[in-house]
Amino acid sequence: MKIFKILILILLLFSCKHKTYKYKISGYININGNFHETIWYVDTFNLKNDTVYYTNSDGSQIKIGPPFIIKYL
Repeated sequence: MKIFKILILILLLFSCKHKTYKYKISGYININGNFHETIWYVDTFNLKNDTVYYTNSDGSQIKIGPPFIIKYL
């Protein structure tokens, strides 16, 4: 029975798929007048003037204003 539990544990650990993203966007978000550092991991994004836009999996669009840093992972 102990071997069975170990096999199940190993199966659970190695069956998880890790999602990798193409870009890391570091910026700030305004919450109740206070700015907090935030990180977004995305596969695609759009630039318009000085603003980054990306779409969440639920269809909502996120707008990130400057200052921000985009890194290719």
